Amino acid sequence: MAQWCTFSKHPNAQGFEDFFGFCGGHWNNYFNTHLEHNGETVLTEGFITDVLTDAAIEFITRNKDRPFLCYVPYNAPHSPWQVPEEYYQKYDEAPGRTIEDIYFEKKKNKSIPKDMVSDLRDNLADLAEEIDRCRRRRDPVYWFVKRDERHLQRCAEWRKVGA
Repeated sequence: MAQWCTFSKHPNAQGFEDFFGFCGGHWNNYFNTHLEHNGETVLTEGFITDVLTDAAIEFITRNKDRPFLCYVPYNAPHSPWQVPEEYYQKYDEAPGRTIEDIYFEKKKNKSIPKDMVSDLRDNLADLAEEIDRCRRRRDPVYWFVKRDERHLQRCAEWRKVGA
């Protein structure tokens, strides 16, 4: 599921029975975008991280009675710097500003990746909750790997300055 840009063969050709996501290295729009489900193009509704999480949760629910591997390589944080509105406003302490004001200020000071990480964290919590709900907590293995170190370095810089 999700991003598959670092492999030369399609996921279904490498043993994955079910693939939902995209095989390109970069996506131009994270809202209501076209993704792929087992070779078929699908128009999605919503923010891409949320859509990928919902697909993973559905996969976990469908396979809860048998062993499975659910591989979810999220693409966020990554450009284009888009995130649901509630995450733009999550760190906004000046009420009354428009979403456009918040966006341009955050783009200027490069804090949108932090908002994207907040959305990602909430989605990971939703995945963990579904694993608990399906009573799979006794045997899961979690790996969280992010391949784009530049964005992680920015997050570390934010922690240093207390932002």
